[in-house]
Amino acid sequence: MDEYLQISISVPPPALEAASSALFEAGTTSLWEDIPDNRGRAVLRAAFRPQEAMRLMVELPRALILIREVFSLDEPLISLEIELKTQVDYSQKFRLDQIPIVISEDLIIAPTFYQEPLDKFFPPKATREPKVLRIDPGAAFGTGRHPTSFLCLKLLTRLKAHGKKLNRILDIGAGSGILSLASSLLFPEAVIIGIDNDPDTIDVANENKEINHLEGVSFSASPLDSLEAPFDLIFANITLGTLLELSGSIEKLAKKGTILILSGILEDQAKETIKIYAMHNFVLKSHLGQNEWSALEFIYGSNSRRSPKELLRVIVLEPSLETMVPKPEES
Repeated sequence: MDEYLQISISVPPPALEAASSALFEAGTTSLWEDIPDNRGRAVLRAAFRPQEAMRLMVELPRALILIREVFSLDEPLISLEIELKTQVDYSQKFRLDQIPIVISEDLIIAPTFYQEPLDKFFPPKATREPKVLRIDPGAAFGTGRHPTSFLCLKLLTRLKAHGKKLNRILDIGAGSGILSLASSLLFPEAVIIGIDNDPDTIDVANENKEINHLEGVSFSASPLDSLEAPFDLIFANITLGTLLELSGSIEKLAKKGTILILSGILEDQAKETIKIYAMHNFVLKSHLGQNEWSALEFIYGSNSRRSPKELLRVIVLEPSLETMVPKPEES
């Protein structure tokens, strides 16, 4: 089989565009963005011919030094890896890997190319047929496979199971539109707005809307402060820095009883997030975790108060299980 050189660069999100430019200038014809690493850094991967290794080992470190200087980055915040890979038929392999995801008895996520009967994925004790959302892997983040998306969807289906009534829903950082579209499936009477600052991502979300024949959902690049308040449910599955920066703006879109679901944060970042949002009158209701990632569910203006130990208690969701196992509390 043919071999190729894979270059991986991990950088803080603000330096993503500069790192992409460096790889294109180095001559790659294949560049893709992977999911963020466990430190929240953007991860870029690019393919080159193996015989270019010596040249790249000289040019790319120089480019990264310039990026560090321009963005005032400490050395550990940016990294470079070079690996020799064997080419495989990724299109076929990828499709074989994309089996449907069971979120709950109310929701299954499946790619459009999966055409086998879905009833074998229905939960054994399901009392109703789940809704099926079709989302293909693509340019925009969000297929339900990353823990942050999965945890948000888990909390959404819990609201459905508890009979919650939602009239207006906001999805901040909509990506593929998965949270907005799943909300529309489960709460068809709701008005749902998904926003993202990437026009290409908005196009992908609108394509997914058409694939699923959903109404009542709109996607745009509208600024957060331009939206009409209030909302009954707000999602924000984005990076920690942006979550903290937007806390005041999100509060302006809430009313007493508004549910806020935050993700995109690691477990060791949850405490800081809870503290900042508590300053904006959001009270933590639940905290889910999977593979070092967290999702937080808040209620705005709630009179309930919990002890610090209760606030940081995590429910760990195993990827292959529908059961929820409480994480042992530290002694």
